[in-house]
Amino acid sequence: DRAYGISYSARLNEIPQLRFNLPVDDLKWAEIQYGRQVWAYGRDGVIINKFRIAPRHTSRDGGKISEEVEADQLASYLTDTIIPSEYQVDDRLASSVLGDILAYQSGFTLGGIDATLDKAINITLSDENLWAAIMAVREQIGGYVYVDTSWQVWIKGSLGQNIGQELRYRKSLQGVERTIDPTQLVTPLYARGAGEGINRLDLDDLYPTNQEGIEGQDASYGYLTLPGDYTCYKDWAALGAALPLHVKVSKAPA
Repeated sequence: DRAYGISYSARLNEIPQLRFNLPVDDLKWAEIQYGRQVWAYGRDGVIINKFRIAPRHTSRDGGKISEEVEADQLASYLTDTIIPSEYQVDDRLASSVLGDILAYQSGFTLGGIDATLDKAINITLSDENLWAAIMAVREQIGGYVYVDTSWQVWIKGSLGQNIGQELRYRKSLQGVERTIDPTQLVTPLYARGAGEGINRLDLDDLYPTNQEGIEGQDASYGYLTLPGDYTCYKDWAALGAALPLHVKVSKAPA
């Protein structure tokens, strides 16, 4: 209950990680030892995931000393065991290969592989840890690898399910942030009334110029330079006339 700075990171086909901080005087430090497990529960009391405690780090913020706990999901145990000799098979089902890989240890079992992914593969493994070996199989068949809280390894073609959940602002979504890169913005121009003869508006002949610093002091508008005289607007009589205040028209440089 005194933990803070809690973060949970779960990326596809990577071992999930848990991070949190505790004051150095917290009594729970007696139980938080390298190699022990931390179980994360949801609000409904159901276990979300299980983690193995990794080495911790001490930090100081002003006069406050705290220690950060790092913990990796159960799949991290698979990195402890190395395939001792070269393992090579040809034209074997992926499920059979995974069974051989998991046989090098006693904690994990194969939960299953989606039938569409369980195809024959050729593979050679040497001096690989078991997690790397499993990922080598996944690279050939595709899908997503995860380890559940019962120490079972799964490879699925898809994760999760569609149960009609919605994300709504100020309900299930706390905030929305939109980032716009101005260098990638393009403002479209739409030609209204093509005109006739020499007054015909040809978009191929238009080119924008940034002349506000040269033509005037008002930087609230830009210039659209035309290579000739055009009837651009109804009642247009002279350069710059009968146009919106933020639009100016000028002839192209000679």
